[in-house]
Amino acid sequence: MWLVQSCVNCVLISEYFRRSDDYVRHVFYLLMTRLETHHAEVRLSAFQIARELFVRSHCFRDLLLSDFQRFLELVLGKFL
Repeated sequence: MWLVQSCVNCVLISEYFRRSDDYVRHVFYLLMTRLETHHAEVRLSAFQIARELFVRSHCFRDLLLSDFQRFLELVLGKFL
């Protein structure tokens, strides 16, 4: 289940995640695992999804802030 290809998908994603915080939690952990991959386009897509969910979901913001150090390490890597 990989999520984003366009802005239209972002709208559909945000509607889907308004149904339950459990969906948001599940996607948060999926995104964190995608950020661990070595493929740059996969990491970029994961970051773009995280950006959209950060703007739209309070639950996602809480999850991201609770694991923010790891998120920074995965996004910035050796530049941290």
